Amino acid sequence: MLFRSVIVGGTINTAGNFDPMVVRWSDIGTKTNAEQNWTASSTSLSRQIRLLVGSRIVGIKVSNNEVLIWTDKALYALTYANNDNIVYSVRLVGINCGLIGPNAAVVIGGVAYWMSQGMFYSYAGGAPTPIPSGIQKDVFDNISLVQQDKIYAGSIS
Repeated sequence: MLFRSVIVGGTINTAGNFDPMVVRWSDIGTKTNAEQNWTASSTSLSRQIRLLVGSRIVGIKVSNNEVLIWTDKALYALTYANNDNIVYSVRLVGINCGLIGPNAAVVIGGVAYWMSQGMFYSYAGGAPTPIPSGIQKDVFDNISLVQQDKIYAGSIS
């Protein structure tokens, strides 16, 4: 079950400073003056956590019962903990499998597929799995990394 809140990554932390590795979530479905409640307190489930592996959060996707968060170096999974103090449990899923650009991941049927720096991956729970590809060498030998924000993943159905 997913927690009904807004989740943001690479944002302003509770001290008011921008932090590219902070994940924050709002209180559950409550609004004050038509705005989400982002203030952590004993009466609010709003919280934040700082991820440790990487230099910035690149992308966030919902997959089955997890919220997947990619940094430039790693993949994390947030799972609803149904606990007033924790709300989400955070698990480091894999290192050296970060997301190359904010649109370079897609979730299809509960399986995440993405392009990292030098490899394609999938994740369906457990650990990220490298995807062997006949075009991998050509793609990564000829990619212009200054254009990585223009890389998109999608599905054909």
